[in-house]
Amino acid sequence: MTFFKSPGVAALAFVALVVGAPASHGFEATGNPVADALFASLEASGESSVMAGSVSGDESQTEISDLKVTRTKAGGKKEATIGTLVIKDATVEDGEIKAESIAMDGVTFSEDDGPTLTIGNGITEGAVIPSAAAIKAAGSDEPKPHFDRMLLADAKFMTEDGITVPIGAIEVVVGEMVNDIPTSGSLKISDVVFAKDALSEEGKKALERFDYDTVSLSLVVDFAYDPASGDVTIKEVKLSGEDVGTLTITGGVGGLTPEVVAQLQSGGNAQQQMGALQGVSVQNLAIRFDDDSVTERALKAQGKEMGGASADEVAEQLAAGLPMMLRFLQNKEFEEQVAKAAGTFLRQKGSILIEAKPPQPVTFAQIFGLMMAPQALPSVLAVEVSNP
Repeated sequence: MTFFKSPGVAALAFVALVVGAPASHGFEATGNPVADALFASLEASGESSVMAGSVSGDESQTEISDLKVTRTKAGGKKEATIGTLVIKDATVEDGEIKAESIAMDGVTFSEDDGPTLTIGNGITEGAVIPSAAAIKAAGSDEPKPHFDRMLLADAKFMTEDGITVPIGAIEVVVGEMVNDIPTSGSLKISDVVFAKDALSEEGKKALERFDYDTVSLSLVVDFAYDPASGDVTIKEVKLSGEDVGTLTITGGVGGLTPEVVAQLQSGGNAQQQMGALQGVSVQNLAIRFDDDSVTERALKAQGKEMGGASADEVAEQLAAGLPMMLRFLQNKEFEEQVAKAAGTFLRQKGSILIEAKPPQPVTFAQIFGLMMAPQALPSVLAVEVSNP
């Protein structure tokens, strides 16, 4: 069985609060070993309280209703509530819980004068919740819950201004862990809907400019990682929207070892951070955009602002002006390549692809060294721009 550290995305942050965040002491023992271990972990440290309406079942299936976790700090109060929490096939050893699955429904995560996240239902598989003793011993660097897979469905994110953004589903899957580091994983966020009538005035104007009533976006991230070499394979980062388009990124980065990551996360000064990046390298990179009407909409919007020009007329003007606009690159061959590909994309509204395929990995030190001569970067990185 493999496990995953709680990811740092907003939709999953509440899970760390509910099934692994520190809290204060005070609950009364229920006699259910799973529930008691969970509550003890929640109350291991910090300034929080845990309340539950009822607890039933045993280690094969524990059900907790009306669970409420409140954390109060100088910055304000954060609160998580769960209508029903069901922990199946769990074992408790020295206070640590391992469960085949933890299901929940009726979830709300909120904070004072801040956003609110609600989730209709969710499930984690292969879950491990650290013991109260481990949390206390770790201090500020407390251990976090681990899991193989998490799926959250029917979510809604509400800002403090009352703007609501529905989210169809969020799924996180992780592969094998090595020294507490995931060697592969994926994130899928589907059907994030931005409706014109639910946005601020600025948001409404942005959608109206491109003649949208709603925009529905989805995100897929899939990666592999070798901690020994620091090689990161970006299998896919895909952001797509119906009647918008699809942006896809793939590539590889080398030298991003756990030590380098730790240095980057340490919060050191800019010079230290730059130093940590010196050995990190770009192995390859591809950025592709497949249009699904957003380009036509943007050209039409620009045409209206130009006094009524058609989308085709705007596209032709922009394509004709590209050679002049690209002269700042000071790389005639690359300028011609970009102008041709971008002009074709503007006229045909199809696809455009930017690829960096250096024969040898290019370190960030080399890239930083070329900042005074950026026109050399396309050649060093062997960049090609085309219409696939």
